[in-house]
Amino acid sequence: MTVIVPTFNRAHYLGEALDSLLSQSRVPSEIIVVDDGSTDDTGAVVSAYRDPVRYIRKENGGKASAVNVGLAASRGDLIYVFDDDDIAYPDAIEKLLEPLERDPSLGFAHGALTHFVVDA
Repeated sequence: MTVIVPTFNRAHYLGEALDSLLSQSRVPSEIIVVDDGSTDDTGAVVSAYRDPVRYIRKENGGKASAVNVGLAASRGDLIYVFDDDDIAYPDAIEKLLEPLERDPSLGFAHGALTHFVVDA
């Protein structure tokens, strides 16, 4: 599975998002961070990570164009588009893969979403 993380000026969230992907019960074969022309420390945050994280920087063009760049660069058969401010439950990828592995004719899988707020 390939995870595509489109990002723009979210360096302050990105590390936690990547950590949640790397601590999955089934770690993805690749994580592609597509930096959509950020002007913050996004590149520095991603540089702290090694395989399976890859970094692609592009000129700002919006989230859809960043996802398309990630799709073109991906090597996986299955794609998980993951927002730069998301935190995945430790078994999120495992749960998303289960129905697809049971029935390869399925076109996609989706999971639940839990909203949370962190405040002082």
